[in-house]
Amino acid sequence: MTSVLAPVAVALSLFAVLFGAMELGFRLGRRVKRGDPLPQLGAIQGATLGLLGLLLGFAFAGAASRFIERQDVIVREANAIGTAYLRADLLAEPHRTALRSAVRSYTELRIQLFLAIDDAEIARALNGLDQAEEAMWLAAMAGVDRDRSTMMGVLPPVNEVFDLLAVRNATTDRHLPITVLVLLITCSFVSLLLIGYGCGRDRKRQLLAAGSFAFLVAAALSVTFDLDYPRRGIIRISARPLEAALNGLRPMESPPVKEGRTEP
Repeated sequence: MTSVLAPVAVALSLFAVLFGAMELGFRLGRRVKRGDPLPQLGAIQGATLGLLGLLLGFAFAGAASRFIERQDVIVREANAIGTAYLRADLLAEPHRTALRSAVRSYTELRIQLFLAIDDAEIARALNGLDQAEEAMWLAAMAGVDRDRSTMMGVLPPVNEVFDLLAVRNATTDRHLPITVLVLLITCSFVSLLLIGYGCGRDRKRQLLAAGSFAFLVAAALSVTFDLDYPRRGIIRISARPLEAALNGLRPMESPPVKEGRTEP
């Protein structure tokens, strides 16, 4: 519930700030004598809104591309886990069973990372994954030492699983720079301030039109932030590829995990 309320609170706060900017501009505009010429106001408003649209477009496109990239890495990781599990067939017993068990444990821990929200839970999940990686590697190395001909068939898929986890962690930490976020909010504030100023000069609030614009800008900003921080927002990355991979790794007598969870 907290992870849902946080982005809603951000959206409402943004709307309040932008609506406040519009009201401030309106009050400033009312102080100007009616009829005082200001032919540049329309051009300034248009240029500011154009800059806002440009910044919002680039920020939204970047956040959306990073979101898709994160989901693609999950699919690649699930495929790599399935391949590593199948390549265990190249090993003799008991190394075959040891590697399969290690891969299953790793996948279960990997899904647990999706459920982790706060930093302490994430740190514990990552620590467990480090131990699971070591178990997988030791099981694979023990099997390869017994039969060197299986080295190229077993070790590269196992190593790819580790590499993709590193890639996934890197993409999770990739966000819009703080300076860009500050510039976006500042440009939005100034745009609504100028719109309110124009309404104040005309002595007409235009609450429906200007308020709707403030709502849309606040919504666009909040969705951009939500896409860029999928762990803590409403928009989540799906864990289904990993859950489907885990279902394929489980023994036949084990009940399948329920699909449909999403990553915080």
